[in-house]
Amino acid sequence: MADDLKEVQIELAGVKKELTFTESLLLRVEQHNEQLIEITADLKARQDVNEERLANLGKDLPDMAREQDAHRRETMEQYERLHNRITDTERQMSDRLDRIEKHLAKIEMWRWMIAGSIAVLGWIAGKLDLSKLL
Repeated sequence: MADDLKEVQIELAGVKKELTFTESLLLRVEQHNEQLIEITADLKARQDVNEERLANLGKDLPDMAREQDAHRRETMEQYERLHNRITDTERQMSDRLDRIEKHLAKIEMWRWMIAGSIAVLGWIAGKLDLSKLL
């Protein structure tokens, strides 16, 4: 009976160790379960925030497209105005150059007429005897 009592005590000590080990495992599982619950709640909150952002972006997307189209049209209008101004300026400068060339041609014609007149007067003066005139 003493041997049976010893065996029961040894078995009881083994069961106590297993019970302690099982309790520590159970405690760890509960801690991990709590961590998983916290992580799940955090992920759910992040998902809600991301869904809200996505919904807002979905609402803003048509407005952004309209703004982009308006900006594109405005840029093209500015480009066309600038192109027209450059063309007008080029045309004005060309007209001015034509007028200047015509004016220079007239001046050149007068210069040659004066030079010819002086040459003719010089030739006439050379043919005249100035001593007879005086």
